[in-house]
Amino acid sequence: MGSVEIKEPIKIDANYSGGNILVEAVRGDTVWLRQDLRTNIEDWFYWNFRVQGAAGKKIHFVFTGGDVFGARGPCFSSDGANWQWLGREILEGNSFTYTFPENFNQAYFSFGVPYTEQNLLSFLKEHRDLEKTVLTQSEKGRAVEKLSLWSKKGTQHILLTARHHACEGMANYVLEGLLTYFVSDTAEAHFLRDQVDVHIVPFVDKDGVEDGDQGKMRPPHDHWEDYNENPIYTTTRAIIEESRSWRGKLSLALDLHCPAMRGDSNDEIFVVEPEPAWMPKMNKFFDILEKETLSSLPFDRKNSIPYGKDWNVAGPNSSDYFRNNRQVMAFTFEFPYAQASGKTVTVENARLFGETLGKTTILFIREGNMG
Repeated sequence: MGSVEIKEPIKIDANYSGGNILVEAVRGDTVWLRQDLRTNIEDWFYWNFRVQGAAGKKIHFVFTGGDVFGARGPCFSSDGANWQWLGREILEGNSFTYTFPENFNQAYFSFGVPYTEQNLLSFLKEHRDLEKTVLTQSEKGRAVEKLSLWSKKGTQHILLTARHHACEGMANYVLEGLLTYFVSDTAEAHFLRDQVDVHIVPFVDKDGVEDGDQGKMRPPHDHWEDYNENPIYTTTRAIIEESRSWRGKLSLALDLHCPAMRGDSNDEIFVVEPEPAWMPKMNKFFDILEKETLSSLPFDRKNSIPYGKDWNVAGPNSSDYFRNNRQVMAFTFEFPYAQASGKTVTVENARLFGETLGKTTILFIREGNMG
């Protein structure tokens, strides 16, 4: 491997929102590092770090924690705001090499495109129809945002949640697209704002999002599995309690996630299907979604996971809770980190797919598919 001598030490850190890395050694032009699992009881793959002092240098990054790269390789940003995939062709086993341009005083690398509170605040500056309040305080004292879009009549309700698992940032870009459609000047959006109140919790695991945690498989369980008679997390408890007070009928609960790292269904857009009794309504949703696609990213219901197959089993998760306790059409939507049906996932097409999902949601409710 060709290299240049590093005369000044580089600095690698994760001291910013969403940052995650453990640096094991730096020798010459090679850095050994791994993802920080923190409280996880099982291995997971999220990492996100900053490099400073590497302008004009060629650095080899070796990940000692195994395979931690998605379908499009590492994600890169020169400013922490705009990201691009570097591709799997840059990989050498569990490592990659990057040559920094002379004008890059710092740069960022991540498993995927991050999304933290700062991204949300930027989005809300452009979408002032969405009301931002505080749902509750997290375990570490952070404000857990609740967004609301109030209708004139409030005869029905939609609950939208994301980041039950902290590392699943691409789901928030889908959520941005969905909300953009909800406030648009379309016939469907006008119906929504006349009839349906929308309640959104963009960061269920707010501490995990800001701290850069994996957020999966926390002991004794993670946020997604905390929907029971005695929730241990303040946010899930607040979601359950507040949902009981809404005027009108809760018609739909949609939970946005990203799947595992890559391969098989993880490179597809799919739904975690509800029990068979709910499938007639689910199929109506699928019919609309397949017809109304605005994005270049396709949805095919055959990629969805039937109830009782693989990991889609009964449990105290958010969707099961709302179906079983509130008799609400509730399901989990999985959106890949980097690739969908062979096409590269970007912030732009994730948002466009979210707009499709927003239109589908309104049409589904308008056609009377409630409960």
